[in-house]
Amino acid sequence: MGGMRPYEISEGIIFPLSTQQRLDRKVTIRNIIARSRDNAGRLQIEFEVNSYLAGQGINEMRMSTVEELIAQMQKQMKLFTLLLGTMGSISLIVGDIGVMNVMLVSVTERTKEIGIRRALGAREGDILFQFLVESVILCIVGGVMGVFFGIYPARQVARLSPILALRSD
Repeated sequence: MGGMRPYEISEGIIFPLSTQQRLDRKVTIRNIIARSRDNAGRLQIEFEVNSYLAGQGINEMRMSTVEELIAQMQKQMKLFTLLLGTMGSISLIVGDIGVMNVMLVSVTERTKEIGIRRALGAREGDILFQFLVESVILCIVGGVMGVFFGIYPARQVARLSPILALRSD
């Protein structure tokens, strides 16, 4: 299965229905791909195909159009995007908690330093600014490392051959 075709290329052949009927009436048909020569509407085409197949003794069938397949693929892509967004959000929250824990440990270990600075006249805002700058630097370093570790998969996908990309399912 792949792309817009409901069959595996190596497991089937495509030929007109009339040809199949001349060859063997007992062959099982699993998929029919129909194409309209004129600009008939979907309902008109579906009616004609159903009428023809009913005349051949085939009553059970499911019809789908290219538009329906595209809509289904777009729905799947939206779901995939939502899933990736959720995973990314969770990762950001975990990273934020990590930064908070590192900063809490830093504050705990530097309590005497903070006390000395306050005793020498440092204001609350000065201490706050110091730790906010340290937090920002920690986040920037983490972000740069994230960009660095993102280079490998980005380069791999950028170098991917179009033939290999289209062949994989």
